Formats: sequence, structure tokens, C-alpha cells
Amino acid sequence: ISRNNYNFSYRTFDLNPNTYTIRCILEDIDSRRASTREYKINLKKFTDSLSVSDILLITEIIKDKSGEKVVPNISKVVSNKTNELPFSFEIYSDKDQQVVLEYQIENLRSNTTTKYMDPITVKSGTNQIFHTIDNVSFKLGDYNLRVVLKNKDWKEVSFSEKSFISKIYGFPNSIVDLDKAIEQLLYIASPKEISYIKEAQNYDEKLDRFLKFWDSKKPN
Repeated sequence: ISRNNYNFSYRTFDLNPNTYTIRCILEDIDSRRASTREYKINLKKFTDSLSVSDILLITEIIKDKSGEKVVPNISKVVSNKTNELPFSFEIYSDKDQQVVLEYQIENLRSNTTTKYMDPITVKSGTNQIFHTIDNVSFKLGDYNLRVVLKNKDWKEVSFSEKSFISKIYGFPNSIVDLDKAIEQLLYIASPKEISYIKEAQNYDEKLDRFLKFWDSKKPN
């Protein structure tokens, strides 16, 4: 029952380009209770001379004597206390060449997009890219990460996208809308307290007042 008790399982399959359904079934041997998760994936077919793979969000990279071990961000969740987004992907090229990578983080709730440019040199074959976008201010809601691959003439040749969500640190993942969460305080907060939170000048101040309200309710 401990949240700190977990296991990362890595499995690899060689598959042809197509659409697949992955199903994982976890069964408790004693009670015979089972939990199932499944989702569809589309394996792309890479035929062009320059292309980019899907994106893998990263929780952390562990370094030990055996080398580096990537811990993937399976849940695709970041928190408002995070100011960086680490991820990995591959670039496939038929020759050594200069390319430009454009990273875009889109806040789907506010329809705002932040762009970052990174010129690099790739070698012929598979190029593993690890990148971290720093100084990101994540607000509560849905986001989309887009990696755009451009050739040396800055012409877009390939792209890949990954959706993820930002949550309030220490709060359930089900809270995805700050204004709705404030409205739901009517069961526990006074009208004066709710009005005080709503009257904040900006998002950051509103979130700060919301968090301080809940801090005041802690029994310790």
C-alpha cells in the first residue's frame, strides 16, 4: 500500500510499422484481483532521408557503474514546482549534416506557445538526443510538446508531438482546472474566503492563495 513501493518494467518488441494495441495485466497472486491498462500506438514508417522519432518524457537519468539508466515519465505529469522538462528522441539521417531543432511547448488552456531553437550536427544513422527545456513556468492544465526537425535551409522536414499535464504539487491529478477547484471550496470555505482567492490579481497569486487556504486546514 506504500506509494514508495514500485517497480519499473522494461519490455522491448521488434514490430513492423502499423497500428497496435498494447495491453498490460497486473494480477495479485493471492487474491486473484487484476488491473488492466491498454492503449493504441502507431508505429511510424521512416522512409525519408531525415526524420524524427516519437518523444520520450524523462523523470530522471540515473548514473551508476553500469552506465546511464533512463527513468521514463510514464504518467506524463509534471508539477507546478517543476521548472524544467527533460525528454529524449531519435533523429534518423542518411548522412552527416547540419539541422535545426525547434522545440515548442503549448499551453492548451491558454493557447500560448513558447519556442526554443537549437542548431545541431547529426551523423549518418541513428542519433540519440537528450534535451532539457529549462526555466519553464508550468501552470495547471494540459500541455503539448512539439519537436520540429528542420534542414540546414530551415525547411521543416519532420516533427513529433507528446501531450502531458501539469498538476499542483501534492494535490490529486484529478484537479486540472484551478477556477473549478476554487468553486468546489464552497463545501468547506466561507464566501469571504472564496472571494478573497478569486480576487487575486493574476494566476500565480490566485494559486498561492488557494494553496495557503489548504495549508491552514492541515491538522498538524
